[in-house]
Amino acid sequence: MSSILLIFLLGNNENSNASNSENFFKQIYHSDKQHKLEFHPKIDYTLLNDQLHDYIKSSYISGIGIIKKTKEINPFFNKGNLILLKNTESYFVDTMEYSYPFLIPKAYTLLNEIGDKFQLKLKRTKYKNVKFYITSALRTLSSVKRLRKHNRNASKYSAHMHGTTFDLGYDEFYCKRSLNKKEVEYLKSILASILIDLKKEKKCWVTYEVNQTCFHIVSR
Repeated sequence: MSSILLIFLLGNNENSNASNSENFFKQIYHSDKQHKLEFHPKIDYTLLNDQLHDYIKSSYISGIGIIKKTKEINPFFNKGNLILLKNTESYFVDTMEYSYPFLIPKAYTLLNEIGDKFQLKLKRTKYKNVKFYITSALRTLSSVKRLRKHNRNASKYSAHMHGTTFDLGYDEFYCKRSLNKKEVEYLKSILASILIDLKKEKKCWVTYEVNQTCFHIVSR
């Protein structure tokens, strides 16, 4: 019976034509039709450590300011300043209790770039139809107040209020079958490697949230 060899080699060969994410790992594999193994890359999650003071000013300037109440969202949407998020082939919009599925165009473009890159990474694996969840997006001043009653660690000056910011869950992914913990960790690491690349390209700020089990992403 033929076997599958999947080896991840770490390195930073400057002469390589590999993408930035391949500085973290390389995939060399041979497969047959019956078997496939996946190993998640080694990710340094401490690289995703941006803090509020790193991005709050830029987020406010590039965003829509601060929306106080839900009824103020619609005028921004009608003018094209906010885009409504819908399920795609790359991601699902989760039920949002303290936020609303809207982003400014620049953040929306970033979200879809992440989705495209995620699907490209999974294209030749058995996870090619797996999608990630958007767990939070636009917040209003009133929804932030409600959130802070539930979670005191939530920031009073959240960048989510500017329409520049969204959260991607990493503890659960959409799949037609159940995923085990190892598979979820593999998918999480793939998503993280993409975010590290985009952060290095100065397209976003990213915070690896442990308590909220999400990647907090601010477009720039």
